[in-house]
Amino acid sequence: MTRFLTRACVAPTLISAVLFSAPAAAASILDLSVEERQQAPVAQRIYVGAGKLRINDIDGRGGDIVFDRAREAVTVVDNAKRSYFVIDEEQLGRVVTQAQGVMNVIQEQLAKQMENLSPEQQAQLKEMMGGFGGAAAPAAAPATYTATPRTGKYAGHACRVWQVVREQSALSEVCVAPRDALGIDADDRDTLLAMQSFAAGMLEQIGSLLGAAAGGLPRLGDGPIDGIAIAVADLQTGTKAMLTGISRADLPAEHFSVPADYTRQAMPMLGL
Repeated sequence: MTRFLTRACVAPTLISAVLFSAPAAAASILDLSVEERQQAPVAQRIYVGAGKLRINDIDGRGGDIVFDRAREAVTVVDNAKRSYFVIDEEQLGRVVTQAQGVMNVIQEQLAKQMENLSPEQQAQLKEMMGGFGGAAAPAAAPATYTATPRTGKYAGHACRVWQVVREQSALSEVCVAPRDALGIDADDRDTLLAMQSFAAGMLEQIGSLLGAAAGGLPRLGDGPIDGIAIAVADLQTGTKAMLTGISRADLPAEHFSVPADYTRQAMPMLGL
């Protein structure tokens, strides 16, 4: 689950659904090249229109996501199972709380079992488990954002490289273009920025649960970096994405909707 969220967050950094028919409307289309560690780059396309954003095959297995700016929610679609679930702040908070409760119970059980072990055995077990058997990890420190002297150019657009750092560790790098430089529709641009901010907030919540620097992607537009990232490198996961082209086309409203016969499922637990 955490890997899926990270992948889903990186692509929208670059730049429940409606269930009824409506006339076609103009939408912005952003083409990306996405590369995961030690894997060949793959092409990915982001569709943005009418306050919604869709990415098809986000996980490489036919899963899609649809972001609704007005609802501040992401719908994750499993076409193979003809089902979907919705992630919003309330849903994610509930899952994080449940996962934290499970972690607390496991830690208490492990602590009791470790009481009968020697200090050397306890140290070995903690090392094997990455410290999971001990006390809860402290909350991660706030990230800092630094503009570097480096610049880039993607799909003909110039950008400045920013680095996201927490506790002297570089988490990610983003190449940011001025928010009006791409020439896309202003409403579509605001949807892109809203999706990125939503995604960064999800990773921050996961980071608060795991006590790790999961929130390695910056908030754009409403944070210290004002612009649209057209290239991003998540230094934790090795995932990279860069803009390769921008176009515009008329798309039916159904393109941003979930089929009416799909079944809504509960949001799954985080894969800890």
